[in-house]
Amino acid sequence: PTNHHLRHEYRHSSARELEALKSAYIHVSSGGLSEDQKISVGPNYQVPFARDIREQVSIPVIAVGLITEPQQAEDLLQQGEADLVALARGILYDPRWPWHAAAALDG
Repeated sequence: PTNHHLRHEYRHSSARELEALKSAYIHVSSGGLSEDQKISVGPNYQVPFARDIREQVSIPVIAVGLITEPQQAEDLLQQGEADLVALARGILYDPRWPWHAAAALDG
């Protein structure tokens, strides 16, 4: 097996183990702790990792990764990419983001 395949399998087995240990949810992020990592950053850039884990477990999975717009977050949820979304910079920039999102999505 390739190194990529082994990492993929490790993610899956780790997710299943967390579920077996009765974790309430899994918050998925690719990290960024090593200088050797080459992470392409853009809207939803971490979402594929959450989608991959969501296919392996039945507990809620949280996606993150430049999710900044209300419709963007709603689409991820409606399309089944994740069960929840996490916001970081967006909330720091605008602590009332949830209120603004609710207003924008309710029309």
